[in-house]
Amino acid sequence: MIRDPAHWHAWERQGPQAEPVDVARNFRIFAELVAQARALGRWPPADPLEGLEEKIAWLREMHGRAKPTC
Repeated sequence: MIRDPAHWHAWERQGPQAEPVDVARNFRIFAELVAQARALGRWPPADPLEGLEEKIAWLREMHGRAKPTC
C-alpha cells in the first residue's frame, strides 16, 4: 500500500522510468549473464525439455484447467 502517493510519483519521475532505455547496454548485460551461465556449466541445458510435463501440469492447476481428454 502506498501511504504517500505524491512522494511515490516524485520518486517514479526521478527513477528508472525517467531514464531512456539503453538497448546496447541491456544486450551487453545479457551477454555477460550468458557467459557466466556457460562458465558455471548451466547453459545450455543438457535437455531443454526436462521437466516440461511437470511445468505444464503446474500451470494447468494454477489456471484451474483439467488435463485434456484427447
